[in-house]
Amino acid sequence: MNALFLKDLASKTKRGLEGRVRQGRSGGGNAYGYEVIREFGPNGSIDRGRRKIIPAQAQIVRRIFTDYLNGKSPRAIAHDLNKGSVKGPRSSGWTASTIIGNRKRGTGILNNELYIGRLVWNRQAYIKDPSSGKRQARLNPSSLWVIQTVEQLRIIEQDAWDLVQAAQLKRIRNTRPECEVKTPKVDGAHRRPKHLFSGNIICGSCGGGMTLISRTYYGCSARKNKGTCTNKKTVELSVLENTVLSVLQTRLLNHDLTEAFMREYVSEINKRRATASQDANTSRARSVLLAKNIDHIVDAIAAGHCSNALTVKLEQLEAELAALKKQSEQVAPTAVRLHPNLAEHYASLVSSLRDHLNNADYKDEAATVLRGPIDNIIVQPTEEGIEIDIAGNLASMLTLSLETQKAP
Repeated sequence: MNALFLKDLASKTKRGLEGRVRQGRSGGGNAYGYEVIREFGPNGSIDRGRRKIIPAQAQIVRRIFTDYLNGKSPRAIAHDLNKGSVKGPRSSGWTASTIIGNRKRGTGILNNELYIGRLVWNRQAYIKDPSSGKRQARLNPSSLWVIQTVEQLRIIEQDAWDLVQAAQLKRIRNTRPECEVKTPKVDGAHRRPKHLFSGNIICGSCGGGMTLISRTYYGCSARKNKGTCTNKKTVELSVLENTVLSVLQTRLLNHDLTEAFMREYVSEINKRRATASQDANTSRARSVLLAKNIDHIVDAIAAGHCSNALTVKLEQLEAELAALKKQSEQVAPTAVRLHPNLAEHYASLVSSLRDHLNNADYKDEAATVLRGPIDNIIVQPTEEGIEIDIAGNLASMLTLSLETQKAP
């Protein structure tokens, strides 16, 4: 019933939003260059959903269209806006995707038809991916789109709009030949990183991510896309991967670290065993007392002194005794025996995994295992070049080592 109610509620809500859109009002959300206004109707109620142009932001929108027509790339436009401290649609600043967006979905400043007084609603739907739990956008057929003319919201003249759309198509054809075959996309939950440590590399200057800014070099993503970071240093893909793998193999888990861990491990195990022993003694004493009390109540009932209070008390005592018995039957987890040469086991495994990176049959699995012990790779710019700081995950490294011990 709850599912049916929610489905019906969603349908009614969507119909209500569609009605608002057909009146030229907002169907949810807002675009850069506009603000939602609230006015009081004749009966005193708030008239919601109407929008008006923000002149200062409209000027920025026109500037973006003009710059694009003058040959500037979306990334260069974003850099200029960030450099001029122009506040964008989001607090994170302007990026190339903020400018160019997606033509098919009508996103991005250059593709928002509201700027030519054309309100398009229900262009896409959001579906929850059951495997990842994340929302994914799906483009609706054009027959489901709701289109309304709102000429009062026009910011860009039709001629400028048409020229920008033509320029986009021309750039797409120049960079993406028609003969190009697109490979099917993989669901986010099953997508593997293209390179060994993709997603783990951080810029030491701004704290943002570092991505491939060319085919073989990593650079600061914020500098490339927004122009907001001063870190000009880059690091070659192969150099970074080999450096991290070497450190992972020889330095992240060394003798001093394993000895310190084993001391703490043994100390913690002893504490837990002492606590478990004390708890067991307490439970045994309590069980003896419960058994005696149960016997007394049974004797009283047998002698004819039966009452609701005695019956309830008997049930409570028997339930507590059963719980203690079940608890005593649980086998305490045995301590894992750690090999004194744990670091050597770990280094041997990492070396083996590095070899597997060159084997097509095991490459993906080996890469997944090798990424596990790495939390972050921070690339710090220095006067001499760069410095790579690696934050490792001790638990993952020890897990690898223990798996090596179990291997025949």
